[in-house]
Amino acid sequence: RTVAAMPTSSIPDEVDDFNTADGGGAFITGLSGPDTSLERAGIIGGDIITSFDGQTVRDEDAMRRILAGVPPGKPVEVIYIHDGETKKTMLTTIGKGEFRGMAPIDTRPGGRAFLGVDDLERVRLPNTNLYGVEIGDVNRNRPADLAGLKQGDIIIQFGEKQIRTPGDLRLRIYEAIPNGIVNIILMRDGQRMEIPVKMGRNRD
Repeated sequence: RTVAAMPTSSIPDEVDDFNTADGGGAFITGLSGPDTSLERAGIIGGDIITSFDGQTVRDEDAMRRILAGVPPGKPVEVIYIHDGETKKTMLTTIGKGEFRGMAPIDTRPGGRAFLGVDDLERVRLPNTNLYGVEIGDVNRNRPADLAGLKQGDIIIQFGEKQIRTPGDLRLRIYEAIPNGIVNIILMRDGQRMEIPVKMGRNRD
């Protein structure tokens, strides 16, 4: 007699990856699509989960083991670190098949948006617990270049969304509406700047 496998939650699919954080916990390298149960609970890329459903998360392997035993539709308490502060939230898991990844973006009119930045790196802002994403290369005559973004700029917010990892920045770029205007908040030479950018359309 075969035993039916227990339904699993979509959380492992909702992230680009989990890494073991310095000091312990599961570091989220980025969200892998829109409308995740993690983001609904206020958790984004760059956050470190230290407790899930009452169980201590010591590393990435512990995170995966715990998730394997949590069914869809269960409200769970999550303790996590965001910008150096410990926070607590409630998250309701969804089923593996309910999270559609990038499909909602890829199937909409216009598809994914495009900015024109490469060689992205997560960097810490001096004298803070705040991280952003540094631009290593700006493509000539593409939306970022036309708006005045420069190599070395550190993006900390894209529209209304905080940016802490390259994975999350890529998601926010794709999520934006092609030909729409997005206000990007960045640090340049220690100065905070806000630059409106007209997004392009991803042709890949």
